[in-house]
This record gives sequence, structure tokens and C-alpha cells, in this order.
Amino acid sequence: LGGYIFYLDGSGCHGLVAKTQDEPSVYQWSEFSFRTYAFASGIFGGAQNTKKSIARAVANGSTCPAAIQASLTDGGFNDWYLPSIDELDMMYVNLHLQGLAGFAANYYWSSTEFDTGGAWGIDFGTGNSPNDGKNNTYAVRAVRAF
Repeated sequence: LGGYIFYLDGSGCHGLVAKTQDEPSVYQWSEFSFRTYAFASGIFGGAQNTKKSIARAVANGSTCPAAIQASLTDGGFNDWYLPSIDELDMMYVNLHLQGLAGFAANYYWSSTEFDTGGAWGIDFGTGNSPNDGKNNTYAVRAVRAF
């Protein structure tokens, strides 16, 4: 499935997978402040957030580097995306706190927008979940649904 399973639904047949490693660098959420309407925070919400972010960036003559990097084809799968804040929190609890998946004690972006200038993330060093300026550079770990 391309990585570490960190969530299974009630049927046990569908869930979420995190890539085996972080993306190769750190990335801005966006270059400029603009509204993307990527407000989904729940399970399976990150895919739609990622699509909205990229589309709204193009419409604003900008890019969303974190979302673009997360959505690249990898391991034969082309459905990777930047996780929503709840999906990212599940990765933190179900993988990182269990010593799995090799996360660094870094701040990781979610795909969930806070406002025009900010987005949500989680500091994997402390577990805090602040919103921060979209122009800051942080780690990215892509996920996919199955």
C-alpha cells in the first residue's frame, strides 16, 4: 500500500497509509497569503484540501509547495496528498508516539487552512498543534487512502 497503515475504518478494509519517509526537503504551505478554502479537518479530508490548495494557488498566480510535493507519484501510487489536521494527528499518535515510521521531532504541515495567512500543523517534538504562517517552511509526510 506504499507505507505505514495508521488508520482503519470500521470495516477493516479501508484506511489511510503514510509514506515511509518525509519528503526530501522542507516546504512552504504557500508562497503568498490567499484563501484556498481548504478547511476540511477530518479523516479523508486532506485529499480535497490538497486539490483545492493547488487549484486556488494556480488561480492566484502562486503555488502551494507542500501540497504539490505531497501529491507527486511515488511507489507506483498517484493518489498521495497532504494530510488534514486530524489525519496528521492520527499519524502523530498512531505512528510517531509508538516509535514507528521514522518521524523527526519537526513541525509538519497539514492541508487544513486556518485563514488567509495561516495553516495548521503539528510539532512532532512536542505534540502541540499551532497554526502558523503559510510562508514558513516545514516538513511534509504524504498520505493516501485505500
